[in-house]
Amino acid sequence: MKRLKRKFVATEFGNACLRAHNKYRAIHGSPDLLLSPEISSIAQEWADQMAENNSFEKSRNSEYGENLFTAFETNPKWRVQPSDPVKAW
Repeated sequence: MKRLKRKFVATEFGNACLRAHNKYRAIHGSPDLLLSPEISSIAQEWADQMAENNSFEKSRNSEYGENLFTAFETNPKWRVQPSDPVKAW
């Protein structure tokens, strides 16, 4: 089955993740990053593929670096916060 490519859609969650990431970059004197629609689409496609295959592994795309994040919680009302992946580094 051929996978359909997803068009990148900026979300408040994604923007909040970027703000959290840039906050930590500033602490270390690194410049802010910007969201790339192309790279974000590639990342989303990989996330979709991992979910479809019930897997959790780095992609084989060597063009871009990546950080993977997962969290487990027994409270069904809990939701990951945009700063959680950054704090987990």
